[in-house]
Amino acid sequence: MTWVARVGSGTIPVAEYQREYRDAEDRQRQMFGKNFSPELLKLMNLPEQVLNSLIDRRLLRAEPSAEPEGDGLRADGEGARVQGQSGRPSF
Repeated sequence: MTWVARVGSGTIPVAEYQREYRDAEDRQRQMFGKNFSPELLKLMNLPEQVLNSLIDRRLLRAEPSAEPEGDGLRADGEGARVQGQSGRPSF
């Protein structure tokens, strides 16, 4: 697999996720200094935070269309949302 998530008709590549994760880990390492540990990252749920951040950015950059095609972004009175294969919103 070369991607970690699908957002609309696009994907988030593994390489982009790994780069963002390393950057986030470095920021945490600088903030916590001697108190930093891999266990801390697990407690903070850093992998999910990084992925959610990437998904949020994709959603903010997406331009919803009035006529959605299959799965993807849809605009209505409630705003844009990601549609999973089941048709239920998935974030």
